[in-house]
Amino acid sequence: MSAWIVNKETIDRVVEGIASDTWNGQIFMGIETQTDEGKSQIGKLLWNANHRAVNQRYGEKNRAGPYRFTYQLKNNSPVQLCKSACCLRYQMSEGNVPDSKIYKELSKQIEIQQSAIVSALPEWAAADWG
Repeated sequence: MSAWIVNKETIDRVVEGIASDTWNGQIFMGIETQTDEGKSQIGKLLWNANHRAVNQRYGEKNRAGPYRFTYQLKNNSPVQLCKSACCLRYQMSEGNVPDSKIYKELSKQIEIQQSAIVSALPEWAAADWG
């Protein structure tokens, strides 16, 4: 498996998904999601975890650097937000990062969003129950 540092737009998109009503609502890991400061805190946690995973994968010691949420929505469909989160989680799947609280919480949010996406499909409504 290879791992890489996602770009800032991916982190911003994931943070926007976490902050949206369809994902989480008002609080994520004890952080207010409706303010730019709260979004920046969440993004920094994700940014740092991505860097830790890549560093552990390749034996590097790269610093994450500063992060500040500034995302201007370009494509905020539920599918795009979820796919960006899945990409980030995959890049965070190295070393001990999957044991971290941020990884586990991101995984929960992805499961919630995937379920919402599937249950909104016409095929879901038309499928037999049982």
